[in-house]
Amino acid sequence: MNRIAIITLFAVLLLFQRHVVAQDSEEDDTPIAFELPAPAPDKALVIFTRPPFEAPVIQFQYYDGGQYLGKIGPGSYLVYECDPGSHVLWGKSENMSFIDADLEAGRVYLVNTRVTSGLTRARVDLVPYDPTQKNAERLKNRLLRRISTREEIRVQAGALDASDHAKQAARGLERYEQLKAKETGLETMGADMYVQ
Repeated sequence: MNRIAIITLFAVLLLFQRHVVAQDSEEDDTPIAFELPAPAPDKALVIFTRPPFEAPVIQFQYYDGGQYLGKIGPGSYLVYECDPGSHVLWGKSENMSFIDADLEAGRVYLVNTRVTSGLTRARVDLVPYDPTQKNAERLKNRLLRRISTREEIRVQAGALDASDHAKQAARGLERYEQLKAKETGLETMGADMYVQ
């Protein structure tokens, strides 16, 4: 009986600590002095973020169309510099989440990775930052605060072995085409949805 009580107490303390730490870091939406990385003048920059304490052992995979970009876990963010224009940005975990993006040269875009419970593992939900949404400035400050305290992972062109991810990329693009045909389940990120 004592063993069960100790385990229960430990679980409650762990949940309480998670709640307090998450509130300290995520709820603070005051402006901070943090300089986002800048893209080359003829490129666009996309930064994928994710909450620091949700699904701590799961690393989500990120793609641009059929190109594997990398994976991040909590405590890091992914920086992707690309050509401007149309892109299909997507993330993979138990599920796949897609964004139809139209990116402008010289701009920085933020994609927030929301984490939800899945059947066998965490699910991913990619949500582009929208400067026109209610409380946009508050959300921007939260995302910038999250980025400012995390480890940057930068996508290096040609550095990733795409052959390991070719089948997954093909399955993802097939799923994207199905959702697009149904006109459901796709987020959009217009060229004007930049953070800087």
